[in-house]
Amino acid sequence: MLMSHVDSLLMKCRQTLYGYQDPEERFRQLTRLFLDVYSVSRDQHVALLTCAEFLAPETHKVLVAKQRELIAYVRDILLQLRPDLAKDSMMAHVDTMLFFGMINWTYTWYHADGTVTPSELADRTVDLFVNGYAHAGQSPAPPARD
Repeated sequence: MLMSHVDSLLMKCRQTLYGYQDPEERFRQLTRLFLDVYSVSRDQHVALLTCAEFLAPETHKVLVAKQRELIAYVRDILLQLRPDLAKDSMMAHVDTMLFFGMINWTYTWYHADGTVTPSELADRTVDLFVNGYAHAGQSPAPPARD
């Protein structure tokens, strides 16, 4: 079940990333994909987050490799958004894991049948992550005039 869940995520990630070139749009679409999948596969997602360590060692190793591939997709997009972090792989990793921390635990409180759709939640997540909390949901500031 876990391998099937992660394989499906990987396949959908590849398909999603193939369709977009702009890094922020790629990030937005990938986040939408994750939250769309998470909203309909709560049991698989919970098992992945809480039970994977109990798999047979070889199966666990394969699963972790696939999870790292998902992480790498996000890290690569974040590095496109912030090329300055290419010099600091530790902070690029930290930012990537912060992103997954934001979305992976939505299952504890989020209900897809509530007032916020998975796509709206994804867009808010991307806005918060890319623009920061102080600027989330606001229009960009007009350019300064000389």
